[in-house]
Amino acid sequence: MEFIVIDDDRTVQMLSKAIILRVATGANVVPFLDPYDGLEYINKELSTTTRKCIVLLDINMPGMNGWELLQKINSDVLAKQHYIYIYSSSIDQKDKQRADEHAGVAGFIEKPLTLDKVQLLLQTAAQ
Repeated sequence: MEFIVIDDDRTVQMLSKAIILRVATGANVVPFLDPYDGLEYINKELSTTTRKCIVLLDINMPGMNGWELLQKINSDVLAKQHYIYIYSSSIDQKDKQRADEHAGVAGFIEKPLTLDKVQLLLQTAAQ
């Protein structure tokens, strides 16, 4: 399983990777601090792969926020079996509702990432 973590906070990146690897031993965790780099990787790599991938996407990032990034993801990526989650510390119900209503978003994951949350992500992807 591959996890892509797009978040501009290095500490969040480091902790997320450590937690993911504790639950999903051997998983490939691809971190991006810059949302533009993450978008380029998603549109290039995920449009051609057949493997399932879980994307954790922060909302509040400089340059391009998570909602803007979602709008720029190629439709062929969204049509595949990838799981894109909004991954945020936002407590705004509007963000949670927007994630629930977005066709390309599998759900909303509140920071911090926990072992139980990773297990739930893996169970969802296994279905």
